[in-house]
Amino acid sequence: MYKRLEATDTDEERGEDTKDVEYGNELAWYHKAFWIMYSITANVTLSIAVFYYGYFYFRENPDQSGVGLVCDLTKHAFATVFHLMETTMNGIPVLFTQVIFPLIFTGSYMVFTVIFWLAGQVNHNGKKQIYEGITYGVTPAGYVVLGVFLFACNQLIIQLVLCGIYKLRRRYFETSSG
Repeated sequence: MYKRLEATDTDEERGEDTKDVEYGNELAWYHKAFWIMYSITANVTLSIAVFYYGYFYFRENPDQSGVGLVCDLTKHAFATVFHLMETTMNGIPVLFTQVIFPLIFTGSYMVFTVIFWLAGQVNHNGKKQIYEGITYGVTPAGYVVLGVFLFACNQLIIQLVLCGIYKLRRRYFETSSG
């Protein structure tokens, strides 16, 4: 099914990782689509957890107990732990250049929150914002630029962390496989 390709100088000159591409680098379209979706969800899940627990959590749940705490744990903390475990145990490569996909997703999300705000829509509580902490005031442009900048910095750092986990995983399997 796959033809085995030997490592050549041209592969290394192009910067391709020949250790991960043992049987060729021709992936089916659905593998490529899954890889893109995985890189988006792994990065964005961790970014959302950082922002939620760093900013929204204490504003929305001042008592920090009861049903709100359980709901928050199932929405954000468990998802973060599961993604870190999955990145540690699965065989999907994590490349730093894949940070472009979560950045595109986040930028699109921020644009659509502004469209939601400008269209005069209301959330489930009847307020004109999607989340309590995201209020655009009179001019949303400054908030969008700040939000995209903060998410971009956060996502670059998280992508570096995910790349580090991937490199440690590869190193472990290279040394333990003999």
